[in-house]
Amino acid sequence: MRAYAIDEFGGRGFIRDVPDPEPADDEVLVRVHAAGISATDLAVLAGWMAPYLPHVFPLIPGFDAAGFVERVGKDVAGIAPGDAVYGFQAAPVMGRGTLAELVAIPARGLQPKPAALPFESAAVVAHSALTAVAAVDAAGLASGDIVVVLGATGGVGSFATELLAAAGAQVLAVTRTEYLDYAASLGAVEAVDYVAGDPVAAVRTGTRRASAH
Repeated sequence: MRAYAIDEFGGRGFIRDVPDPEPADDEVLVRVHAAGISATDLAVLAGWMAPYLPHVFPLIPGFDAAGFVERVGKDVAGIAPGDAVYGFQAAPVMGRGTLAELVAIPARGLQPKPAALPFESAAVVAHSALTAVAAVDAAGLASGDIVVVLGATGGVGSFATELLAAAGAQVLAVTRTEYLDYAASLGAVEAVDYVAGDPVAAVRTGTRRASAH
């Protein structure tokens, strides 16, 4: 198969021929239709994740993908060849990523792709959304709480803003000038432009306003 890979941390990557991945018993082999890129991928390529997880070379980056099932491992149930799926490369080894024609993904990291969701959109959901869900759950917020979300219109921040607003929190979204309207569309009660002035002072002012609602 063809894949984008690097041979050393910080090195120049290129598209090359590599062996097809062989799915383990609990994995699904997916033919990638679209793959997502995030800031975490840049950290992997730079070697910043090396102290925490094993890495393999040539290192293929990428956590997110959407595509069609080619094969399933013998312990996989509920997923069949030909299914349209999307999800997250949850394997505990960095370098078996989604920037490739084929990727072996643990079945627990996949979901059926809704027909109305384009492959390109599905391919950027899992990593950011799961991170946002974990953060929101860990915060243990109650309806009516005021929450300041930094980077509220980025990958993780967009999902976090929507999830918090849906849970009844009053979200103060800190973002850039051009994304103020987008933050409001996600459910933020107020959007703070960190480019236009002192964001700390703006957040304090917005917090007081939110408290008065």
